[in-house]
Amino acid sequence: MVARAEGTLREAGFSTGGLILAGDRREVLFQVAQCERADLLVVGARSRTGVTKLMLGSVSSHVVIHAPCSVLVVKQSGRATGERTERV
Repeated sequence: MVARAEGTLREAGFSTGGLILAGDRREVLFQVAQCERADLLVVGARSRTGVTKLMLGSVSSHVVIHAPCSVLVVKQSGRATGERTERV
């Protein structure tokens, strides 16, 4: 998945560097953003609500609050989350 994303970005003219790191996603994102002196983090968000959100927490919410740079949160569409979408 990382290689595919890098390929797409390179074809569009961007330089890329992919990383796959182990650890708590919130802390790893924060540390990489600091070390790389990032200007922008782009994170995905699933639509969780209620008890699920309270119990699991939200990586994107944590990153928005604690990141040392700007954060763009991209919400997944119904198809990406496995939900069915119907045409009207």
